[in-house]
Amino acid sequence: MRIDFGGKSPLLSSCPLHTHATWEILALISGGGTITFGDGTVESFGPYSVICVPPNMPHTESSAGVYQNYCFRVTDFPLPDTSAPILLTDDAGHTIRTLMGLLYPLLHRGGQETLAKPIEHLVDALEEFLLLRARQTPPDIRTGQVIRLLTQNMSDAAFHIDRALTESGYCPDHIRRLFRAETGKTPREYLIDLRIRAAKRLLLLRRQSYESLDAVAEACGFSDAAYFSRVFKARVGIAPSAYADKTAAERAQTQETDSGVRGADA
Repeated sequence: MRIDFGGKSPLLSSCPLHTHATWEILALISGGGTITFGDGTVESFGPYSVICVPPNMPHTESSAGVYQNYCFRVTDFPLPDTSAPILLTDDAGHTIRTLMGLLYPLLHRGGQETLAKPIEHLVDALEEFLLLRARQTPPDIRTGQVIRLLTQNMSDAAFHIDRALTESGYCPDHIRRLFRAETGKTPREYLIDLRIRAAKRLLLLRRQSYESLDAVAEACGFSDAAYFSRVFKARVGIAPSAYADKTAAERAQTQETDSGVRGADA
């Protein structure tokens, strides 16, 4: 997941009808009200509400009093691709809201190079908690063990999934079926997605630090830059050498377009 814009609204009584080209994640800070979508659907939001609005979905908000929220616009959204809004309930500790609250000042602070690692960890945590709150049932413990195994070995190009599944003590074929049923991906596909997500972050940093593609490929578990480039282009649709420039241009355009929306009622 990549955050293109991280905002915190002023106290609002309403927000006018608008759309965004990317997913928008809204986490309530205070107050409550209703959100109305372009198809006429009306949903209430309150203290634990987290609302994920799909790209190009018209929506407007209103309240009998005032409310305030965090509003993040993201690409590479981790939840299932859908044309309908996704309504989540935060946990008792307001973990999603807390993570957005920690990210918000960091995203607007200078010296982004030195903040890249803590921002990366917070974004990863936010992504995982969004996935956690979206699940209808808790994951099988064996699926969680495989996810941890893949995450721990993401940067190791010599890591063999089949060997790891065999050494886990479970039947590899059964684990693959279970894993796919719960995540929608095979363990191999999940590992490649982890590596591509890490590569995207490093490519954005590479734009500032001038690291070679070989260094990025090695850090993300690819055996060489040529293989990395083929896999990255097949998954993302653009060569890794051009990804950072394209992403930076899109992010600048998104921030310029969206900067005034939330301040309209200030």
